[in-house]
Amino acid sequence: MLKDYIENYLTNKGWEKKIENGRQIFCKNNNLEHQKNTKKSKCVHLQQIIDNIKNYFQIKNYHDIHFDSVINPYRDTDYIIAALQTINKIKYNDIGYDKLSWYSFQPCIRPIPNGKKISDGFIPSFVNVGTISIGQNKDGYCNMIEDWISILSKCSIYISRIKLITKEKTKAYNGMGLSIYVDDFEIGQANYYKTKDVFDLDDDTFVLDFGFGLERIAWASNWFDDFNHIYQSTEDYFLHNDILSALINKQVLLIMSNVQPNSSKFGLKLRTDFQKIFSICKRMDVNESIKFAYNYWKQFISTEKTLEDVYTIWSNEINYLINTQLSNCLNIKPNIKRLKQNSCDFCTEIFREGVRRK
Repeated sequence: MLKDYIENYLTNKGWEKKIENGRQIFCKNNNLEHQKNTKKSKCVHLQQIIDNIKNYFQIKNYHDIHFDSVINPYRDTDYIIAALQTINKIKYNDIGYDKLSWYSFQPCIRPIPNGKKISDGFIPSFVNVGTISIGQNKDGYCNMIEDWISILSKCSIYISRIKLITKEKTKAYNGMGLSIYVDDFEIGQANYYKTKDVFDLDDDTFVLDFGFGLERIAWASNWFDDFNHIYQSTEDYFLHNDILSALINKQVLLIMSNVQPNSSKFGLKLRTDFQKIFSICKRMDVNESIKFAYNYWKQFISTEKTLEDVYTIWSNEINYLINTQLSNCLNIKPNIKRLKQNSCDFCTEIFREGVRRK
């Protein structure tokens, strides 16, 4: 079995096997207090981490996959949420089956689990750095583990901080694998599935599915106490309000994915997010945060939307919500076009119409 092969491989490489809380764990010289006493004084910026990962996979001849939307066209989920979904083009016969390895910086949207906080590393939109390899053998899985250990090292994460925790079963395709933790905080998954279970082929090889949170790697690289500090390059990005900033990040990603706030399935979800932050946004200038989010996502997503387009859609929706609120108070029903006009102009027109009626 591949599970036994992986266990033997890790122990032969000097990983110590332990049982903690009923889970099988592999670690190396795990001395967290010593590490904290010797942590770096220099910040490893997010862009540096992105460049390190890209350079590594390019040297290793991984193919690069780029995205044009966070919306999942195959509808196994509403949004793209996992690296494994990059195989859908093969699975649904949009491209031919081939034994390839590829990597991707994959914008994702996931709900924050109940009881979790943004400051603890749970954000509604993030970048999943994924590696997929088709038609692999046992050595291929172990080699991909080594690739990721090397990448984490290049991102200043000591191997002694890493724990590999055995997964007896994955949610997809009855696979197995490892969960990768740094200092008891999960940063990635290393799963494998039988090729015949994924593609319904008579094949004894494996599909490898590794995925790591880019922002979580950045957090672990720098020992930040607060997750928000990963965006060191723009201090005012978070506006001292992590919920607002996280929603802005998510909204900009959706707009760049050609979602408009309206009555459609995804448009309603976007509008709901606007309603959550409406009372704050109408009192402050969030243009710098929108610009930061736009430039961040543009590294990972091909979009037809310009920054000006995003500003326009954003301001139209805020105006729509302000004007709708005012219209409800005055018990009037203007058309959609008027509701999206500048709120000051809308108020002026309503006042003038009221004067004329008197």
